[in-house]
Amino acid sequence: MKRTIEKGYTVPVPGEQLHCNFHPHWYLPQHAVLNPKKPEKLRTVLDYAAKHMGQSLNDMPFQGPDTTANLVGILLRFRKQRVAVTADIEEMFM
Repeated sequence: MKRTIEKGYTVPVPGEQLHCNFHPHWYLPQHAVLNPKKPEKLRTVLDYAAKHMGQSLNDMPFQGPDTTANLVGILLRFRKQRVAVTADIEEMFM
């Protein structure tokens, strides 16, 4: 949790701001889960089903654009040049 705050992914909310209604906002509760087989690794779990004023984020689905790429197109583009690059996005999902 400390690491997510340091990287700016999360922000602690002061208690007095939890009940103010001056602008649209949503607080997403999170908690830590420990795996007994991996005690050094902490997994953060976000609770999208938590209700605030009778609604949760799961109650408000948003259908965005299809952002999944065509796998055949990706594989064919790897053959266009002499060098191909991939990346690991673990930091996004911690």
